[in-house]
Amino acid sequence: GTPSSLSETGEQWDAPNAWAPLQSIIIQGLYNTNAEPALSASKELATRWLRSNYLGFERYNQMFEK
Repeated sequence: GTPSSLSETGEQWDAPNAWAPLQSIIIQGLYNTNAEPALSASKELATRWLRSNYLGFERYNQMFEK
């Protein structure tokens, strides 16, 4: 997913963590532009986010907040 920030401070809101509501806002915003490059980016980000969450669940048998 898109990181919440580029700072690696160890805090939950900083890199490398990504926050689900922020992913939704970014993906929906890109999708709503109806511009082809943004539509492609929104679909790619959604696919990567879902894949990442699925793989995390498969590996750890739980979902993580970040």
